[in-house]
Amino acid sequence: MRFHKRANKTTLRVLTQLMLCALAITGCSNKNSTNNEPLTEGLITISGIKINTELATKSTQTKLVVDDLSLRIENTRAEILRTWDNIDDVPEIIKLTPGSYKLVAWKGDIELLPSFEEEYFEGEAKFSITGGQNLDIPITVKHAQTKINVDFDSESFDKEYSDYSIDIRTTTQSDPDRDFVTFYPTTTETANLLPGTIRLRLKLTSKQDNNEYEFYPTPIPNAAAAEIRTLKIKVVSTSGNNTLQITTEDGYKYEEDINFDLPGTVLPKAAPVINTNFFESGDIITGAQGVVPSTKYAGTITAKGGIKSVLVTTTNASLIEAWGTNQIDIVNATDAEKEKLTNAGFVWDNALNNPQTAALKIDRTEVSFFNAFGALNCADNEEYSDYYFEILVTDTHNQTNVNSETGDGEVNFTLRISK
Repeated sequence: MRFHKRANKTTLRVLTQLMLCALAITGCSNKNSTNNEPLTEGLITISGIKINTELATKSTQTKLVVDDLSLRIENTRAEILRTWDNIDDVPEIIKLTPGSYKLVAWKGDIELLPSFEEEYFEGEAKFSITGGQNLDIPITVKHAQTKINVDFDSESFDKEYSDYSIDIRTTTQSDPDRDFVTFYPTTTETANLLPGTIRLRLKLTSKQDNNEYEFYPTPIPNAAAAEIRTLKIKVVSTSGNNTLQITTEDGYKYEEDINFDLPGTVLPKAAPVINTNFFESGDIITGAQGVVPSTKYAGTITAKGGIKSVLVTTTNASLIEAWGTNQIDIVNATDAEKEKLTNAGFVWDNALNNPQTAALKIDRTEVSFFNAFGALNCADNEEYSDYYFEILVTDTHNQTNVNSETGDGEVNFTLRISK
């Protein structure tokens, strides 16, 4: 008996139980059974083929019907005994000798994975048959690949990297140099890979030296068939240290430092820091005119990336008039400007006297201002005069001592000089 399909093929679509009755599939035997011999042949019937294109987290738009499928029979040694490219090509009766077999229905070419375009579906049923036995065997065909999306946080990458991408493969792929897909910031497609442990290779091109660097994050385990997973990838920068962060919807979180082992003049380096000595930023420091205090008020600067400028800014009207400006850069100042700062009581280390030496890695240098009490005057007819100053350090990578997001690291103070 042969199963006749209905004229309306929509009944063959997703999640519909399809009965392909009486496809009697058996292997070949040279013996014919008689009443005096044991039965040496058996018959199997495919009791139905069910198609399930659901994913673990959402439905896929894949259109798949029974007519798309191919069919094959394998023995226990995975040797293919017979293949039919299309269900309609399956003969009415084929005989099997007693033994154990596997019936496989599939769509697609597994050798084309990984891929952004190709998908692979498969269903199998293992069975054993004895002579004279008839078996009903159901098969469910479903996604045989795991699906991966990548979401780069471009804002965090674009700050320091001119180019970046990530190669993704699973441990079940046979050729590590070929069997991977590459995601770029502009990639929006979903990749199809064989299930297994996900291996990653991140490539970054630094804006500072234009070199490409590779990082191999810890593999992500257990990517299963019919699962879709999005990797969210970003760079978290804290005080010049960069950390790669990968997260997924199912709670997986991975972090790894990705700082380059580069020469001292190349990022990433910690932003410059000013440590205040004997005062806190925002303090009003009081003293008498002409009396140099014993307390050595100063700022100690650390700049792993070298120093490009040390800018001293004031809002005091008399100083602005004397300087001809409201700010002077110690590193790039003319001799005349340096004299004006010295006359205001500022003293600094020789390392800051020219741009070449200042640009080198600096573990410690100092700018002091306690001499200002001996150099600046209280205005006539005033009980005291306030001199407000800010100090801003910029390194050779344009990082400053002030955190642009929080304002932390700012250094300012007011000298209140009385008569």
